Amino acid sequence: MRLTDTNLGVFISKVLKLDPGKRKDYLRQVDYLIERLEKKINEDSSFSVLRFTKTGSLTKGTVLRPRDGCGVDADVAVDLDDRRLPSKER
Repeated sequence: MRLTDTNLGVFISKVLKLDPGKRKDYLRQVDYLIERLEKKINEDSSFSVLRFTKTGSLTKGTVLRPRDGCGVDADVAVDLDDRRLPSKER
Protein backbone atom coordinates (compact mmCIF):
# COMPACT_ATOMS: atom_id res chain seq x y z
CA MET A 1 0.00 0.00 0.00
CA ARG A 2 1.36 3.34 -1.01
CA LEU A 3 0.70 6.28 1.31
CA THR A 4 0.19 9.79 0.02
CA ASP A 5 0.95 13.00 1.86
CA THR A 6 -2.79 13.33 2.45
CA ASN A 7 -2.96 9.84 4.00
CA LEU A 8 -0.06 10.66 6.29
CA GLY A 9 -1.57 14.03 7.23
CA VAL A 10 -4.85 12.40 8.21
CA PHE A 11 -3.05 9.76 10.27
CA ILE A 12 -0.93 12.37 12.03
CA SER A 13 -3.89 14.62 12.86
CA LYS A 14 -6.31 11.83 13.90
CA VAL A 15 -3.97 9.38 15.62
CA LEU A 16 -0.66 10.96 16.64
CA LYS A 17 -1.07 14.67 17.26
CA LEU A 18 -2.77 16.13 20.31
CA ASP A 19 -5.88 18.20 19.56
CA PRO A 20 -5.16 21.97 19.68
CA GLY A 21 -7.81 22.54 22.35
CA LYS A 22 -6.32 19.83 24.55
CA ARG A 23 -2.88 21.36 24.15
CA LYS A 24 -4.20 24.64 25.55
CA ASP A 25 -5.69 22.75 28.51
CA TYR A 26 -2.35 21.10 29.25
CA LEU A 27 -0.51 24.42 28.94
CA ARG A 28 -2.93 25.93 31.46
CA GLN A 29 -2.12 23.05 33.81
CA VAL A 30 1.60 23.75 33.38
CA ASP A 31 1.00 27.44 34.16
CA TYR A 32 -0.87 26.42 37.32
CA LEU A 33 2.00 24.10 38.30
CA ILE A 34 4.51 26.92 37.80
CA GLU A 35 2.42 29.27 39.97
CA ARG A 36 2.27 26.68 42.74
CA LEU A 37 5.99 25.89 42.51
CA GLU A 38 6.93 29.55 42.57
CA LYS A 39 4.76 30.17 45.63
CA LYS A 40 6.23 27.18 47.47
CA ILE A 41 9.81 28.05 46.55
CA ASN A 42 9.32 31.68 47.63
CA GLU A 43 8.35 30.42 51.10
CA ASP A 44 11.90 29.02 51.45
CA SER A 45 14.30 31.89 51.98
CA SER A 46 17.48 29.95 51.08
CA PHE A 47 17.08 30.49 47.33
CA SER A 48 14.82 32.16 44.81
CA VAL A 49 13.65 31.47 41.29
CA LEU A 50 15.20 33.47 38.49
CA ARG A 51 12.75 32.11 35.90
CA PHE A 52 10.62 29.21 34.81
CA THR A 53 10.80 28.14 31.17
CA LYS A 54 8.26 25.87 29.52
CA THR A 55 10.18 23.58 27.18
CA GLY A 56 9.70 20.40 25.21
CA SER A 57 7.15 19.02 22.80
CA LEU A 58 4.09 20.48 24.56
CA THR A 59 5.44 23.99 24.15
CA LYS A 60 6.60 23.39 20.57
CA GLY A 61 3.25 21.91 19.58
CA THR A 62 4.69 18.53 18.62
CA VAL A 63 3.33 16.62 21.62
CA LEU A 64 1.73 13.25 20.96
CA ARG A 65 -1.67 12.11 22.20
CA PRO A 66 -1.61 10.28 25.52
CA ARG A 67 -2.09 6.51 25.21
CA ASP A 68 -2.10 3.36 27.27
CA GLY A 69 -2.31 5.16 30.62
CA CYS A 70 0.65 7.43 29.88
CA GLY A 71 -0.09 11.13 30.11
CA VAL A 72 1.34 14.07 28.25
CA ASP A 73 4.95 14.95 29.01
CA ALA A 74 5.31 18.56 30.15
CA ASP A 75 8.82 19.93 30.64
CA VAL A 76 9.63 22.94 32.83
CA ALA A 77 13.14 24.28 33.37
CA VAL A 78 13.73 26.14 36.63
CA ASP A 79 16.65 28.56 36.99
CA LEU A 80 17.44 29.08 40.67
CA ASP A 81 19.37 31.88 42.33
CA ASP A 82 21.50 30.35 45.07
CA ARG A 83 23.58 33.42 45.90
CA ARG A 84 22.11 33.55 49.42
CA LEU A 85 23.33 30.03 50.23
CA PRO A 86 26.70 29.62 51.94
CA SER A 87 29.36 28.81 49.32
CA LYS A 88 29.86 25.25 50.67
CA GLU A 89 26.19 24.41 49.86
CA ARG A 90 26.30 25.64 46.24
